[in-house]
Amino acid sequence: MKKVLCIIVSFVMVICQCAFAADVAIKDAGKDIVTVSGSIGEEGLVSVMIINPGFGADDVLPQSRQAVQFYGTANEDADGFEIDVRMTDPHGYEGGEYTVVYSNGSVTKTESFVFYFYGKKLDIIKSINEDGVEGLAADAYRVYSLDNAKLYDAVSTQSLERILLSMGEFEENVDAMYDALLDALHIAAYSDGADILLEDGRLSYVDVVGIDEEDTYEDYLSKLSDSGVKEVHDAVLGGEYETDDDIKDAFSDAVLLNYITNAKSMGFGHVSEIFKKYDELLSENGIDTELIDDVDNKNYVYKKLASSTDKNFADLKKTYEKALKNADSQGESAGGGGGGGGGGSFSESTVTIPSDGPSTPVISGQENGSGYIDNASHPFEDMADASWASESVGALYKRGIISGKSTKAFDPSGFVTREEFAKMAVLAFVGRPEGAQNPFSDVSGWSVPYVASAFC
Repeated sequence: MKKVLCIIVSFVMVICQCAFAADVAIKDAGKDIVTVSGSIGEEGLVSVMIINPGFGADDVLPQSRQAVQFYGTANEDADGFEIDVRMTDPHGYEGGEYTVVYSNGSVTKTESFVFYFYGKKLDIIKSINEDGVEGLAADAYRVYSLDNAKLYDAVSTQSLERILLSMGEFEENVDAMYDALLDALHIAAYSDGADILLEDGRLSYVDVVGIDEEDTYEDYLSKLSDSGVKEVHDAVLGGEYETDDDIKDAFSDAVLLNYITNAKSMGFGHVSEIFKKYDELLSENGIDTELIDDVDNKNYVYKKLASSTDKNFADLKKTYEKALKNADSQGESAGGGGGGGGGGSFSESTVTIPSDGPSTPVISGQENGSGYIDNASHPFEDMADASWASESVGALYKRGIISGKSTKAFDPSGFVTREEFAKMAVLAFVGRPEGAQNPFSDVSGWSVPYVASAFC
C-alpha cells in the first residue's frame, strides 16, 4: 500500500489543470455511492485517488489513513474512464470539499467536489420540513452535491424554492429527496427559460422531463417550419410550472397549435391528418373534430385553420367555428391542399394543367374565383384516407401523367421510385419523350425514354 501511495504522491506533486476535468455525480444517495468519470486523453489504465477534506498532497503519506478516502484504478477507453466509489466516514467528517486526483503515470489531473454523507442529507430534509424551504434550498443542493450540476447556475433560487414548496412535506428518504431536488432543478430551468435548454435550435434536456415521450415530439422535430419551432420555444420556455406534466402539456399544446398553423410545407392537407391523429388532444383544447363530419366542404375548414395566425387555442376555436358556419356557402369542396401546412393558403396562386396536353404548368390566380385545381375524377377506390389529394390525383390521372398500382388502387401512401418520378416529371413538363439516348447501364424497360429525356 505504501508503494502505491508513493506513486500517487508523485502524481499529485505534478498536478496539471486541463479542460478534461473529472466529474463526480451521486449514483446512490442512500448508500453514499458516487461515480467519478473523466478523461486523461489517452486510453489505458488510470489511477484514481480521493483525498479527504482538510488534507492535501503533502498529507497523503504521513497521514494516509486520515487523508485518503479512496484509491483505485479504472480503464480509460475512447469515451474516458468511469469508476463507482462508496464513500466512508470513519473519522466523523460528515462531508465537505474533497479532492479527486487521477493519473496514467505521465499526466496527472485534479478536481475538487463537495460531498456530504447520509446523516447530513437526512438532517437537511428534517430542517426543510420543520422550518420551510425558504433559505434552505441552496444548502440542500450543496449537501446533495447538485450545486455543480450544469443547470444549477442557470436557474434562480426563487424558482427552486417555489417548486420545492409546491411538493409539500418531504419523506425522510435521501434517495427520494435527491430525485425531488433533481426534478425541481429541471422544472426550474424550463420555468426560467434557461438558455442552456436550447441547443442547435432545438430543446435539450427533453428526456429529464419526459417531452421526448410525447406523441407530438416527432412532429416537433420534423413537421414544423422554423417559425413554428420558435413559437413552440416561446410558448414552453418561461412558464410557471410545478410538475413535469405541466411542461409536457404546454409542449404538446404548442406543437399541436403550430403543426396546424405553422407546418413546414405549404398547404392544408396536413390538418385532416391532425384531426384524426390528435382528436382527443384537440378536444381538450376546445376543438371538436366531430363537428366537421357535418360539413361537405371540409377542405374550406382545413384551409382556414392552416392559414390562420392564431396564437392560442381559444382564438383557433373561433376560427374553426366560423369556418364551419361558412364552409358550405363557399361552393364545391376545394381540392388539393398539399401534403403539409405552413400558415399559408392556395388562394394567391395554384398550378393547373393545360387542357391541350402535358407541358410547362400554368400558374393561375383567381380567374375562376377559387384558385384551386378544377375538379377531376379518377377510378381509384383507396383515396378515402387521402381525400385532400383526390382532386389533384384526378387532374394528373386525366392528363395521363400518373396511373395507379392497378385499375382501382392508387396506393396514396406508397413510395415513388426514381424512374417513376422521372416519368411523371417528363410527362408534366416535357411531354412524350422522343429520341433521347440512355446514358445509364442500370436503366432498362419502360422507364428508359423517360429517364433519358429527364437526363438530357
